[in-house]
Amino acid sequence: MENKNKNRSTEEVLLLSISVFAILVLAPFAYFRFTEQEWLIFGIDIALMLSMLGIFAMTVYQRSIKVTSKLLVAVAFSGLCGVVAVKGQFPLYWSYPVIIATYFMFPAAIAVFISLALLSILLYLVMDSMTIAAGFTFLATTLITIVFSYVFSKKMGKQHKKISYHANVMRLRNEALEKIVHGSDLNTALSSLCLNLEDSYPDMLCCTSLVDETGALIRVGAAPSFPAEFVESIEGLPIAYSVNPCAYAIKSKERVVVEDIQVSHQWPAWRNACTKLDLKTCWSEPIFDSNGQAIGTFAFYHRSKRIPSKKETALIVQVANLVSLAIERERANQLIWRQANYDQLTGLPNRNMMRDHLKQSMAVAKRDSKRVAVAFLDLDHFKDINDTQGHYVGDLFLQEIAKRLKTCLRATDDVARLGGDEFVVTMTDIGELRDVEIVCEHITKALSTPFSLKGKMVHSSVSIGVTIFPDDGEDIDVLLRNADQAMYGAKQGGRNSCHFFTESMREATDKRYQMIEDLRIAVEQNQFEVQFQPIVCLLTQEIQKAEALIRWNHPEKGLIMPSEFIGLAEETGLIVDIGDWVAEHVIELLSQWNKAFDVSFQISVNTSPLQYKKNSESIIRWATKLTEHCLPTNALCLEITENMLMSSDRSVQETVTALQNMGVEIAIDDFGTGYSSFGYLKKFATNYLKIDRSFVKKIESDPNELALCEAIVVMAKKLGINVVAEGIETHKQAQYLTDIGCHYGQGYHFAKPMRQQDFIKLVSQQQHALKTA
Repeated sequence: MENKNKNRSTEEVLLLSISVFAILVLAPFAYFRFTEQEWLIFGIDIALMLSMLGIFAMTVYQRSIKVTSKLLVAVAFSGLCGVVAVKGQFPLYWSYPVIIATYFMFPAAIAVFISLALLSILLYLVMDSMTIAAGFTFLATTLITIVFSYVFSKKMGKQHKKISYHANVMRLRNEALEKIVHGSDLNTALSSLCLNLEDSYPDMLCCTSLVDETGALIRVGAAPSFPAEFVESIEGLPIAYSVNPCAYAIKSKERVVVEDIQVSHQWPAWRNACTKLDLKTCWSEPIFDSNGQAIGTFAFYHRSKRIPSKKETALIVQVANLVSLAIERERANQLIWRQANYDQLTGLPNRNMMRDHLKQSMAVAKRDSKRVAVAFLDLDHFKDINDTQGHYVGDLFLQEIAKRLKTCLRATDDVARLGGDEFVVTMTDIGELRDVEIVCEHITKALSTPFSLKGKMVHSSVSIGVTIFPDDGEDIDVLLRNADQAMYGAKQGGRNSCHFFTESMREATDKRYQMIEDLRIAVEQNQFEVQFQPIVCLLTQEIQKAEALIRWNHPEKGLIMPSEFIGLAEETGLIVDIGDWVAEHVIELLSQWNKAFDVSFQISVNTSPLQYKKNSESIIRWATKLTEHCLPTNALCLEITENMLMSSDRSVQETVTALQNMGVEIAIDDFGTGYSSFGYLKKFATNYLKIDRSFVKKIESDPNELALCEAIVVMAKKLGINVVAEGIETHKQAQYLTDIGCHYGQGYHFAKPMRQQDFIKLVSQQQHALKTA
């Protein structure tokens, strides 16, 4: 009962109000008739009151508005006539509220007929007892009441229709928005909108057509009330003026109204399909996205010939806007999903999608007792392509790699890009390992074929590591780790090859991951120390500089050399924290040494490319700390590689330039092993070149190596760059380098890397010897 009261219509409330009001008005009259013993009139009043009570009860419990409204008018009509017949003309003026109430209960035309009938009966009943003037007055006032009630009823009817129309449109809009907001799929949202419109307008059928991904064809978005045959006849049609009104609307970006389908000769195939469904009219409204591009149409079909009214035109526009909103929402959801599951550069599945697919493949293989191969691919020397050709060419190269990989796979295989130059191929339904080998051979052959990119020939190869489910593991992370380790085995074996995972690799993998974990602990607990190798002026044999070399004091394994952990530190990003610790330690020592020694020392610190990219603010702060310790900024020399100097990454170049502007000196380490571009040396005004030990080692036995070293020294001097020779192990090597004009030397011939206290002792002894000489 409570729910019914909350949902009562305006008509029900009006009926209940009139019946209660009538009872309240009639009650005093009935009491008066009773006291005056006017039993006939008293009986009529009681009958009217009981009738009104019955109407009230019927409205409350049965809610039959049509029956109760007609009954109310009949009761009022007969009651009034009965009272007038008994009492004469006195009750005539009760006819006015009865007439007004009639217009609330019935349509205006019917209410006029009932009112005129009531007027005629009442005039007939009082004709003999009423004067002409009184009769004319009653006739005139009653007619005026009828006319004004009619006009008011028509106006209120129009207002009611308008309100009902807007309420209906609002309901449709809200229901559609609710579907969209609550994440319903596009087909569900569009079908719901079509069905709601068809419920509100029984003569109408609705169909939504969408532009497909290619932008050239139509696909049906929703047509819930159309038979499958009709849907199939318009699915996949080209977007052209000659196809049908929907294609025409999309092409022209204008509304198309076909008032009479039967006489339309522009689209015969479509007309025949509509004729079978007895459809007479079609209105097709184009749907636009936020950029103004036509993305579909919403078609309104009718079974009668007509053109849209103003209200229907407004409805058409609103529906098109709702559909546009639903499509845009679906597109946004698809974009978010694609960005979360696909690589934006190559269009391949990313790590998330790869893991989902691999999980499903493993489940199917386990059920069917089959195997799955996971191949980890790493492009060889991809960094060199980025450094020499630029990132734009590097991106084009990755896109071409993705295309070639797809051509190498079987129909059941998948390829994903993990990031950078790393890819994963998942091979299902593996019979023999030879099946995997054949796929990998296709891949290595395809990727070793040169690429032509923007007029440049780019050469590459790939190293592949393969692991098998369930032979090598039944966990995704374990399989990926195994494949990664097998790939490293392929690289160590000479690259451009494929290696399968072995048990020995598992041991190496466990060792590697344990080393990474230990390295994280080492950073937290400062398990490192810095040793120093003197850099000597070859002319004076005086120690003027030193290179800071990090060592790891492992609590169980003892002293670990940097060659064993620097690569892992760079891979995990820990190199940034390690580099900061080394720099701060060196700056603190420089501050002490410059007070203890008579000469100013310069310490060289090795740096990683990652420090210039990931955390360049940290390396810039090193120069600030030098100033805070009252040290000249050239007291610190940062060693970088040739490849890093030539990097196309602007952040690297900007950081190096900023450091040079602050006075920090730059040394090119291992010069001669990379691209050896003197143009870059001139561009960045490098302070030092460090000739790699591989050249110095052979200068005694190979004149060509000595000539190469001499050429480097001469060229560096022309550019105002000092030269440091690394790896000097004999007196003869030192003499050769002195003779060709090399400035500084470093190597076991002078001293091995040593602990801080030993280095201080060596420098102190040398200074003492110079003073006493």
